[in-house]
Amino acid sequence: ANFLSFRIGPETPSIGSLLVTTCDISSDYSGEDFENEALFIRLLRLSQRRRRYHLYHQQRSKRQAITGSDLGSLGDLADLGICLGDIIPAIKEKYPNRTLALLIHTSRAPSIAISRRSGGNVQLDLIADVNIYLDKTNIRVGTMTVIAVADIMLRAMGQQIVANASLPVFRLMDRDQTLGLQQDALDNLASLAGDMILKVANQQLNRGLRISLPTSSTLPLNIINPHIQIFEHSIYIGSDFTVSPSVIFS
Repeated sequence: ANFLSFRIGPETPSIGSLLVTTCDISSDYSGEDFENEALFIRLLRLSQRRRRYHLYHQQRSKRQAITGSDLGSLGDLADLGICLGDIIPAIKEKYPNRTLALLIHTSRAPSIAISRRSGGNVQLDLIADVNIYLDKTNIRVGTMTVIAVADIMLRAMGQQIVANASLPVFRLMDRDQTLGLQQDALDNLASLAGDMILKVANQQLNRGLRISLPTSSTLPLNIINPHIQIFEHSIYIGSDFTVSPSVIFS
């Protein structure tokens, strides 16, 4: 079932700083303050408090204070001072001041469907488990099951492919019921995580990918202007080519 597996830890760029159980500051909330608030609102309030705290206690130029204090956005959780302990309070309460590692593996091989819909479409369907461990230990604190369907719209322009992704299905479930989150909180978290994933993915996909076919000095062919077309259940790759005169006249 482990068709694909990988690890994300505190050393992982961008997301690593999220993988701590305690990121409170002295002016942070007590647990009762936001007990009944929706996850999104609770994270937003925390981010606002921590932004104000850091802006007050750090020496910054006026320009940095203005551009760095977007208190109304949840775009980058690490920049907002949010950590996994805020998202899953049960972990923070049971394992304070610890770092975490995520071991992610697919529950089955992902399925990929290719179609000509909207000029070219790839649909990826996968189910994966995200095992949450205390970093550098064998202590598993919980497992989230991820169910995702991604639609990737492709547009081929000569040797360039430009794409844009959407997530019509992105669900999170507490597999072992150990994380202390109700399903509505997990649904809110899935919405937030899905937006972040799409933002990062589409930044890359929208830039486009240049296709170049490999060439070999041992072959008497020179490949020119490869191009791609999306068909139903298949991808067509074509190219012009020239043949070395030495082969023709040998």
